Amino acid sequence: DELYQQAMRLAKLVREHYPQLKIVIGNSLGCSELIAELLRRGFPPAYGDYVGLEVVSRTGQPEKLWAGGQQAGWLMRETARLFGCDWGVASCPECNYRNDRILGQRVQAELYVRDALLLAAYGSPYISVAVLFDTGNNYNSSFWGGTGLCRRYPFLYPKKSYVAMATLTRLLDRAELVRQAPTGSRSVYALEFKRPDGRYVTVLWTGRGTAELTLQLAGNGRYELTDLYGRTRKGGTFWSRKRLALQAGTAAQYLVSAQPIRAIACGRR
Repeated sequence: DELYQQAMRLAKLVREHYPQLKIVIGNSLGCSELIAELLRRGFPPAYGDYVGLEVVSRTGQPEKLWAGGQQAGWLMRETARLFGCDWGVASCPECNYRNDRILGQRVQAELYVRDALLLAAYGSPYISVAVLFDTGNNYNSSFWGGTGLCRRYPFLYPKKSYVAMATLTRLLDRAELVRQAPTGSRSVYALEFKRPDGRYVTVLWTGRGTAELTLQLAGNGRYELTDLYGRTRKGGTFWSRKRLALQAGTAAQYLVSAQPIRAIACGRR
């Protein structure tokens, strides 16, 4: 009850004196219980804008629906909706860490990007994945890690995840989710974004293993296929087949095109 009264006072203060600010509710794992405790006491929906996502991902799959992964945003959002609050999902400043001492640099890079992709799909106003560089105190060796995109200060050697996140930022800057395109498999993912320049970016990946995909392209435009680390392969103009065959894996790939993908078929896994 005391925490509820504190939340009410602070939210009222922000709304009355700083109306340009957004209010994020929650910073504790899936924190559906925290949100429910707040809302069942009558917290006004107008006093919040987002549910705040902090998770303990570590080695867990980002796409899995559990309180320790990015899909915890769904649990939190739906809890708020049960109480009549149509709030969005936001990443808290302290969102999640994935320790490359456990995962290795390659897997860390793959999972950090998939974490960010899910937050982008939820429309998070900012995406706080990892820290810029490994923490320099004993927190670095703790259970939590404080694991960054670069090595510890003062050397700051970039990791693979630094390059992977830079690629994602470059290709999806200010992009908005259009749809989750069907692939024929519940564990093969295709998120379609539209950028401010009018081009579409379809991001493809699998939860585990590989999948042979055949993409039907719309129109006779050109495409660019970029891998996790920013290496780009440019395709020609499709006058006849209008199809692209590729192998999707746990590392995200970005297909940039002038028009959206017409269909995706999943073949051999």
